Amino acid sequence: NIVIDWVFPKGDEFYEEETWKEMCKVLTERERLVGDLFFRQGYKQKELAKIFEVNEARMSQIIRKIRKKLEKFA
Repeated sequence: NIVIDWVFPKGDEFYEEETWKEMCKVLTERERLVGDLFFRQGYKQKELAKIFEVNEARMSQIIRKIRKKLEKFA
């Protein structure tokens, strides 16, 4: 399993580590990895599309899906 050691931004705030762990439970392994690379490490959608071998439109859908899943924690 991927170890996530960061927290997802909530506006100008950040979720506590325990909250992030709970949030990760609703994400697939791939979504956790994309979320880590996109939100924490600052990869661009274009870069992630190349890494995951999908087109940019698909990567945009994946990131939107992640955000949608995490909305209930806002």
